Amino acid sequence: MASSESNKLLTKEQVLETRLNTRIAYKAPSGTGTRTYPIQLFCNNDKKIVNKNAIPVCLYNRVWHQITHDSSTGLPKLLQSLTSIHNFNIKGIQPTPKPKRENDDSSSNKSEEEKDLDDELAKQTGGLHIDNQIRGAEIPRELTP
Repeated sequence: MASSESNKLLTKEQVLETRLNTRIAYKAPSGTGTRTYPIQLFCNNDKKIVNKNAIPVCLYNRVWHQITHDSSTGLPKLLQSLTSIHNFNIKGIQPTPKPKRENDDSSSNKSEEEKDLDDELAKQTGGLHIDNQIRGAEIPRELTP
């Protein structure tokens, strides 16, 4: 990782950039803490059971990185790259496209290959974008008060 990336502050949207992965779980924003954004966690088990060894991560420049919460800004902060997480990526799936906004006509600018990838991802996720996947995900009992 380039040293200029270390400790970079990320937006709350950047922290949700993802790729389908067999060991990535999602955690909702902290209801009582200072973290007001959802995060992704790399789990050390195939069942995506979140435990004390789960690592907060995000996909930044197509590479998995560990992140932390910067208490002075309230934003996520990029730490070191964790390339071993790529071993658990689901092959053939590109990073999840961002949901289309009503006034966004960028879909007309997409290549046929990008449209095919979007269609394939929609089939595999039941047509849900990552935001809807997170909102609809069951919260593990370990994470509920």
